[in-house]
Amino acid sequence: MSGRRENNKVERRERIRCATLDILAEKGFEAATTREIARRAGVAAGTIFLYAENKVDLFLMSLNDELDRLNDAAFAGLEGDQPLIEQIIVFLRPRYEFWSRHPDLYRASTGDRAAYSVVETSQALAPGIGRRAHAQQRLGEILRRGSANEEVRPELDIDGLARIILDVYLTELRFWLSADSRDIEDGLQKLRYLLNMIVASIVEGRSA
Repeated sequence: MSGRRENNKVERRERIRCATLDILAEKGFEAATTREIARRAGVAAGTIFLYAENKVDLFLMSLNDELDRLNDAAFAGLEGDQPLIEQIIVFLRPRYEFWSRHPDLYRASTGDRAAYSVVETSQALAPGIGRRAHAQQRLGEILRRGSANEEVRPELDIDGLARIILDVYLTELRFWLSADSRDIEDGLQKLRYLLNMIVASIVEGRSA
């Protein structure tokens, strides 16, 4: 019985996540209501508050869950024999795709801050948006796999490198989101240019 109850809880959370992101994308943060989200998710209005204290918490929870899901799905789809730079770009691509589809979610999550105040680096929302630690962990796993394949120099600090790569991504994401045009391929090309310089310094047999 406890297993069924836990499965039901997970399934409700997933419905709430989808409904929250859909309604926020359609109406924006101010116009969205928890009552409408509950109705879209097919749960009682009070059920929402079993998962989040208020609309802000609900939004952060839903967005965090979505970004974690993107991280895990992208990581699971990586091919270990790909060059390291390709694995990193493939891992980060779904985030560009997500934000290109939902720029209004980004604006809502910044609480009407200036457009260049990237949701994933906002200190006011820490430790909410972006699940930095989760993304950094996955990037570290990619680098460790490269190290095991003798691609990454073994003496390097993998966790530090993962943090640097994530910082570069977040900075480029900030500029990309603030641009008039958010072309995914253009954004990834600029990201690749910078990451290539990092990868060149950490991969055996390459020079920066």
